Amino acid sequence: PIKNPNHAFDTVISALEMQHSKDILNKEFEKNNWPKIDFGIGLHTGSVILGNIGSVQHLDYTIIGDNVNLCSRIEGLTKYYGCCILMSGYTYQEVKEQILCRPIDIVQVKGKSNGIMVYEPLCLFQEKNKTFTDIFDLTTTAFQYYQNQEWDLAISTYKALKLIDSNKTLSKVLIDRCKYYKTHPPGKSWTGIYKFKKK
Repeated sequence: PIKNPNHAFDTVISALEMQHSKDILNKEFEKNNWPKIDFGIGLHTGSVILGNIGSVQHLDYTIIGDNVNLCSRIEGLTKYYGCCILMSGYTYQEVKEQILCRPIDIVQVKGKSNGIMVYEPLCLFQEKNKTFTDIFDLTTTAFQYYQNQEWDLAISTYKALKLIDSNKTLSKVLIDRCKYYKTHPPGKSWTGIYKFKKK
């Protein structure tokens, strides 16, 4: 491995390029009536153990550690939220001055005792357009209403987001959750953390 001070930024850019390439491929696949390809990418920044691990009989160059497991859990959430890419707040802090990222949720993944903020990268700041800006603004506003337990305002804002966002799953997930909390209030001690019991 080569030490790279811009590892977080390069990682997010690579993920965005993979997402873009996937969209191009799928347009070609659709023309040929082929099944589309899909995948989720989880990004997290932290210390790991990296190198040749194993024995003389079986040796692998691999990466292990608690942060690797967390990254895997984040990747597992991409399908739930309908996002191709999700990143932890730790990675977000490294790239927030260069990449436009929208807040998705505060989650406690299986095997963890604390919640983490997850974001979706949208584009480089210099690539911003009205669509990206509107999606960012509506998502941010809706999530603030959600955190403040202003369920009706959150629902109406997520509905507005759904009209312009190609990802309809995210809005549906949060709208359904807000409707549930309206009839089952989480209380004043609620931290906004959504707990996942499955990987």
